[in-house]
Amino acid sequence: MNPEAYLRNSPFFHVDTINAPLLIIQGDLDGSSTSLAGATRFYQALVKAGKKPAFLRFWGESHIPVLPPRNATMEWVTRWLNHYLSLNNSTDH
Repeated sequence: MNPEAYLRNSPFFHVDTINAPLLIIQGDLDGSSTSLAGATRFYQALVKAGKKPAFLRFWGESHIPVLPPRNATMEWVTRWLNHYLSLNNSTDH
């Protein structure tokens, strides 16, 4: 194990440098790269650092949500993306 690499690469130790809008989508059955508990701790660290992340939790879901209300979720994500993309585009002019 390389503790320095873990510290350097872990987002938990860099929340103060995150300034972009962040949407965390996590299923409670997702074990591919992180856990719901880990995603929750990361969200809480962002909030504590004064960031404004969004967090969607899906109970009974794995890495990709497939159960209803999937369409409503994708509409919410699309609105979130459009909001932040339009804010970024408006500053370019």
